[in-house]
Amino acid sequence: MRNLLIISVTLLLVANSCKWDLDFIEEPGTGLPIAEFSLNNNFCVAPCDPGFINLSQNATTFIWDWGDGTPQTTLTPADAIAHTYAAEGNYQVVLTASNGTNSSTFNLEANIFGDVVPDFNILNDGCKADCEITFQNISTGADSYEWDFGDGSGTFATSSMDDITHAYTKGGAYQVTLTATGSGASMPATKMETATINFHTFEFTTTSGNSVTGFEDQQGNFIIAGNTLGSPGDGRWIKLDKTGNLIYSKIIPTQMVLGQPAWGTDIKSIIGLSNGEMVSTGCLNCLAPPFTWSFFYHNTDGDIYETYNFLEQGTAQCFPIAAERDGKSVLQRQNGDIVGVGSHECGLSSEGRYVEFQNGTNDTVSTAASTLPYYFVYEAPSNNDIYALYNNNLGFGGIQNITNGTELPLSSFSNNFLREAYSMTESEVGLAVTGYAGEVSTDRSVLFGLTDLGLTNFSILTTLNTTGLGTGYSIITTEDEGFVLTGEMTNGGEQDVFLIKLDQSGNEEWREFYGEPGSYESGRQVIQTSDGGFLIIALAATSGFYVIKTDNMGKVN
Repeated sequence: MRNLLIISVTLLLVANSCKWDLDFIEEPGTGLPIAEFSLNNNFCVAPCDPGFINLSQNATTFIWDWGDGTPQTTLTPADAIAHTYAAEGNYQVVLTASNGTNSSTFNLEANIFGDVVPDFNILNDGCKADCEITFQNISTGADSYEWDFGDGSGTFATSSMDDITHAYTKGGAYQVTLTATGSGASMPATKMETATINFHTFEFTTTSGNSVTGFEDQQGNFIIAGNTLGSPGDGRWIKLDKTGNLIYSKIIPTQMVLGQPAWGTDIKSIIGLSNGEMVSTGCLNCLAPPFTWSFFYHNTDGDIYETYNFLEQGTAQCFPIAAERDGKSVLQRQNGDIVGVGSHECGLSSEGRYVEFQNGTNDTVSTAASTLPYYFVYEAPSNNDIYALYNNNLGFGGIQNITNGTELPLSSFSNNFLREAYSMTESEVGLAVTGYAGEVSTDRSVLFGLTDLGLTNFSILTTLNTTGLGTGYSIITTEDEGFVLTGEMTNGGEQDVFLIKLDQSGNEEWREFYGEPGSYESGRQVIQTSDGGFLIIALAATSGFYVIKTDNMGKVN
């Protein structure tokens, strides 16, 4: 009996101990409620229901506090659970499960996203190229962003809301696209705005001189060259910044020829070199022996530090007919050599001369002479052949490939007698030239011609005037593979500078005129500048050097 009693008491203690443990952990089946729920559509985009699934046990009523300020909801096990959040936010949802006697609570965060709304402000819009634009990101509902600045520079991805700065080198209207993406279920959204980059435009004049040539340097400044007025005049070159402010003005010292005063100096062509220096060509002693065709080396400050005299004519028998013995055009080949063409006249004899020499050493690579006076030299980028334009004393011109000797005269057409060419350029469709066709004083018209690199024939040979007189002095290929040309043309009864834009086929897209009333002006060279606009180097009878900087449509604001 004693042994049985001890066993019974022991069992009772074990049972009581077991029952106490079950009450503490609220195991299922004991009758105590356990609150629990999950979300099967969390991180949805408002307005939405995050999908409540009630996982509670041992309860008959459920009180939901949705965490968004709406009234609590009391439900039974048979009731459907639904709640829609109208706005984005993180909501603490509390569920209280009860069996009438006891209760239990459980909470979970519902994460509701808003719609992805990309948006941005453009700060410093309308600045002048080259310049930086700041984009202020004010998007909502997103956590990653991709920017396309519309200038072909590619896309930029970021997860930051910080302002984005982008530099534009060219003027124009750029479609900027922001694509914003959220981490919720919404699709990426985009917004597009136009950023406007304006152009520096100006007109610059000096009190005297003739400006005929120039280029844009590596810093975006402009070098303009020609001569001063007078008999004799002096070769002159100036430097302007991108806004048209004068940086310096220099002339060729008259003591540069054999240590003696020079009878006239001139610069007909000037180019920038890859090292930031310059080479120009023209004449020293332009009006008296020794007539000298010279090349001038300029340092980065514009000062001449070396002169290479290619052609001299010291006899006096050429007077009084001799007119020109000078360099007309200079370029730097892709291999680095310097190439120049010019003319050598004595009496009624007229010759064209070509020279190629190594930059820095002046070692002659090749020379050539022609019975046709050369006016302009060009290296075609596609085949690296050297082409020259010639114009003889009788007013007939053409193109000559100096590399292989082929030649294409300007053909006659439609009652035009004289035909001369002054500038050429290459595009995807061939070589284009400009000059004039017709009688010099009565019906001279701006000429435009287009031929192949082999100089087979002219596929286009036409004139561009509508009325009056005109001559094209410079033509270049534009960034869109069309053409732009400048020169002089009758405009309202006066001779003004013109700028004409053509497409690839020679169809005119627009034209603009520049000049002062009652004055003669003539465009001599056009450059497409780094900002996408144009620089016209001209001469004006009343003001001397005349420089016009336009936007991409030829406008001067």
